[in-house]
Amino acid sequence: MKSKLNDIYKEWFIQKRSLWKKVLKATLGYEICSILCLVPKVAAAMGPVSYLLPLGSLFFHAGTTIGCQIEQIWLSFCMMLMSAIWCGIIGYLITLYNQARIIYGVPLYDNGGSVIAAIAYFISIFIIAYYRLKYPRLFTPSLQAFVLVFFTLTKQLDATSYNILMLLTIVYPTLIGGGIALTVNLLIWPETAAKAFEESLYNAFYSTRLVLSSIENEFMLEEVAENTSSDITAMKKAKVKLQADMSSLRKAASEAKYELIVSHFSASWFKSTTESLEKMASILASTTLAVEQERKVVLTSKIASQLGAARSNDRHLGVPATVLTIDSEDSLREQHLRRRRSAASREYLTHPNSPYSTVQRIDYKLLPVIQQSISPHVNTFLSICCKCFCAIQYRLTKAKIFTSHAELMNYIDDDQFLSSCTSNDLQDLMSTALDEFKKVEAIIQDGIDKHNTHPREEHYLVYTLVFTLLECGHEILKLDRYTKELVSKRTKYPRIWIPKVTFKKLLTKTSRLTKGSTSPATQAIMENQDIVVLPDMRRTASRMRQDPETVNTEKDDDMDDVEGVYEVPLQNAPGRYWWNRAMLSITRWFQYGPTQYAMKFAISMTILALPAWLPVPGLNAWYNQNHGQWALLSGMVISNFTIGSTLVQSFYRTVATVIGAVWGFIALLAAHQTNPYVLAVMVLIFALPFWFVFLGSKYPRIGLISLLTLVVVVNTGYSDPYNESTFEVVWKRTVTAIIAVFVVMVINYLFWPMWAREEMRKQLALLIMDTGIYYFQVASLACHDNTTSKRWQITYDETEKASKNLQKRLDTVGELFGLSASEPRLTKAPFPRDIYASIIDHERNILFWISHMKRSQRKQLTNIVAHTKVFISEGIRDKIMTQINPYRREMAAAVHLYLFTLAGSLRNKNALPASLPSAEVARQHLQEHLADIWLQVQKGEVLARDVVEEEDISNTRSKPIISGALPYGESQMYWQSYAAGPVQVVVEQETMGELIIKLMGQHVFRVAEKDWARM
Repeated sequence: MKSKLNDIYKEWFIQKRSLWKKVLKATLGYEICSILCLVPKVAAAMGPVSYLLPLGSLFFHAGTTIGCQIEQIWLSFCMMLMSAIWCGIIGYLITLYNQARIIYGVPLYDNGGSVIAAIAYFISIFIIAYYRLKYPRLFTPSLQAFVLVFFTLTKQLDATSYNILMLLTIVYPTLIGGGIALTVNLLIWPETAAKAFEESLYNAFYSTRLVLSSIENEFMLEEVAENTSSDITAMKKAKVKLQADMSSLRKAASEAKYELIVSHFSASWFKSTTESLEKMASILASTTLAVEQERKVVLTSKIASQLGAARSNDRHLGVPATVLTIDSEDSLREQHLRRRRSAASREYLTHPNSPYSTVQRIDYKLLPVIQQSISPHVNTFLSICCKCFCAIQYRLTKAKIFTSHAELMNYIDDDQFLSSCTSNDLQDLMSTALDEFKKVEAIIQDGIDKHNTHPREEHYLVYTLVFTLLECGHEILKLDRYTKELVSKRTKYPRIWIPKVTFKKLLTKTSRLTKGSTSPATQAIMENQDIVVLPDMRRTASRMRQDPETVNTEKDDDMDDVEGVYEVPLQNAPGRYWWNRAMLSITRWFQYGPTQYAMKFAISMTILALPAWLPVPGLNAWYNQNHGQWALLSGMVISNFTIGSTLVQSFYRTVATVIGAVWGFIALLAAHQTNPYVLAVMVLIFALPFWFVFLGSKYPRIGLISLLTLVVVVNTGYSDPYNESTFEVVWKRTVTAIIAVFVVMVINYLFWPMWAREEMRKQLALLIMDTGIYYFQVASLACHDNTTSKRWQITYDETEKASKNLQKRLDTVGELFGLSASEPRLTKAPFPRDIYASIIDHERNILFWISHMKRSQRKQLTNIVAHTKVFISEGIRDKIMTQINPYRREMAAAVHLYLFTLAGSLRNKNALPASLPSAEVARQHLQEHLADIWLQVQKGEVLARDVVEEEDISNTRSKPIISGALPYGESQMYWQSYAAGPVQVVVEQETMGELIIKLMGQHVFRVAEKDWARM
């Protein structure tokens, strides 16, 4: 029993110590403001809406960072100031109108003041809502501006004298509440964004080292058994954790960059370190994919040999061997996997004389042999990488960049070298390991020469593994230099760092205070709303416009075929007249997300406030006496970007309102509605668990709305401005919330409904389509032998931009996918989440492999001299790669067409054709001609003239000569590592095709079933 209590204590208090600190701080600020509202003089000074004081401590709670509080309070003040000026002008105009009508007897419309208020109300709500979504940083400050409009333009519409205090009593209570919360945060356990960034940085380091260790453990291929799915799953989990931690690191780095922080280090100093970690994460992603594929291939070969069926995949003709592997987690990758092929493709792949027939297909027989020969070297190198990475992590711990953890210290204690390792020691150790690991290339080449074979798929996988590990080693050396520079910049004392960013850029980022008001997925969508569509990739020419003077200066690059001006597609041709362009701008503005959201929000809020302006005597007084503004507050909180998120927010709003109202009712009953001391104690008792739910659970919105409802019910019941019973306050609060939910949901459904699952499907289709363009761009880089030309540099820059944009769009699709879970399907089967999740996963793998293709031929600074080098030499490009450019182009076109077909089916919800274009046939063509060229090169037929021209053989090291010995294995490694990318892209895209067939179906012609049967 005692041990169980100890476990509970450790789990809920020791491990969540930082969370409890935030909860206690936030509860204290909330409680102080609640007590002040119970003091009669303070309540009178706060005005008729005194509960705005504790609401200020709720919206700017002390559980967040100091920099975030200061920034959000300042933005709220600015928003409220602008809103107050607008409402003050409108209120004064209404007063002048009423004076002219009532006092001076001017014949004006009796309800004219209400009409003016309604028009001004709609305009102000629309503008605030528009900028609320356009600039996510204003999401919380805009709430305060809304409150000012809600309470000023629905009251005293028949007054003949203007009362400025009506504005001030809504402005300063909220700011005072935020100031109290800020004071509490400054005095008790102060925290800035630097703390969260340090924790995220440690988690990223730990996850990276975890992936390195998992690769080392998983690479013992000689011990592969049939039940290795759990081992592969362990490596996948480590990779997923690394990706999640890197995402958290990017977010934490952004928050530290855009907030005021107190630290020994500036957030900008970490840029090189975080970029290096992100690069390592990308490299390790390619490494894990290669290791997973190798293990599956070896496992399949073992099973086939045990069953005496090494050719067991004869009926899977035309499919790469890597597809036909067993994966217990994907039901589509099993022995009964079948694909539709055209009659020509089927005959071509099955004809006995065809080089691609089953009897001549590659079965990866050499892969286990090669892997066993290099396995000791790989394991040794991975062990040194883990050791060096741990030494870097320990150095940062000693510099107090992040706190020490027991896991890290135990690792250090096991190896005394790490505790005393200097930067020079680490550089020497890692450089020596890299030099030793390069021997692996010679081992692989010896295996190829021994079997007298040409480059094959198994060579590509092995070279990919070696290349990515070498890249990882070089990146560790860079990371060591970056961290050494970072530690040297440490200031003696902590200082305040002011964010150095433009105001507009600051507004485009979300704030951590939006937690509870909206979901993390919605926050990510708001941040990336401008990159959801990439018109430049779909509507403009793939080649860049060139300045004629620039073209003429490029002596080594013939660009005469590049036109100076490209024709605009007819569908995008601009109008001839100014009004055509004006109409186009207006149409696009109405199609803009913030415009549609602002219009829906303004309509909803106007409907909820409509009783305050209708020309019915006494209706305005009835609306105010029954707290009609409460419905506006509820609608303001629940309105979100998509129908699904609004529905979830509405559900949470209703449930939390009932919870908060019930607890508020209990508190009022316990205090007999008049005892402030009992009320203060009851609020403290109830607020503590609500704050824990808000800050530390999966349902923060329930905690937020419960706290909001609790303080409104308690303060309204205690002050009793309208002589209401306790139960009346409770049921009015609940009914207004239900009415707001109903109105907001109806308006969201009628006007520009945005279903997350529909938008996710469309954006995923566009992403797949643009992935085909991205592949074509990267493939074109390999078709040019002069990597110093302007043409090559421009294309490479295009791929860099496309890679970043596609990755952000993939993240946005993932967030939309998360929101789709909350949307009901009343007329169809449940939403196929598993299939869409698999499609997104395969799309992510395709982007990884294309980035790997780009990385294997990019330029990079060397460690010794300050000049750049190209991984794939010009000799290899000229004599091997460019020789097969026509076939590479055909394969890129086939990949693009395949992805384009999948995207069209997914976007339009149409069945796929009966036969899909086969990129595998094009790849086999490419592989066949590559083998022929390789055999010619190996025999010396291609470079014979170059060899004859060289009198001194010793000078040939400056220009590698492709001969039978092929001593320059490094040059081979890069282009063969590149060749692994197209193979895996075809595998991933065809698997994705099977998934989309399950979603959208495929045409079947019975008369052709004999020729087009599933294979």
